[in-house]
Amino acid sequence: MEFKLIEFGSLNYGPKIRPGIDERLFAELKSSITLKGIIYPLLVKSDGKKCSVIDGARRLQACRELGWSKLEKLPVLLIKADDSEAVETALIANTVRGNFSAANLAEAVNLLVNK
Repeated sequence: MEFKLIEFGSLNYGPKIRPGIDERLFAELKSSITLKGIIYPLLVKSDGKKCSVIDGARRLQACRELGWSKLEKLPVLLIKADDSEAVETALIANTVRGNFSAANLAEAVNLLVNK
């Protein structure tokens, strides 16, 4: 695992584990980022040219909506993972936070099994 500051243009969205965004919680996230910046680095994997976000897609989206993409680099933790390991890691990260509905969990497990 390696800590880096990466430009927005080098970041792609990785596997989508949770559909939809709770607009109230997303507004709170943007407010927090405006006040304190990114507290937790995004978790990413690299294919050599671009990095795919494993955990932190909402933070990335919030920064883009705040207009940071032209100004800042984002803190990331770069890990080595294949596609299956990336899905598994994203599933674990979201499950640990406890913000998964039963339907989201079933979809994520299905994605993991079919990778």
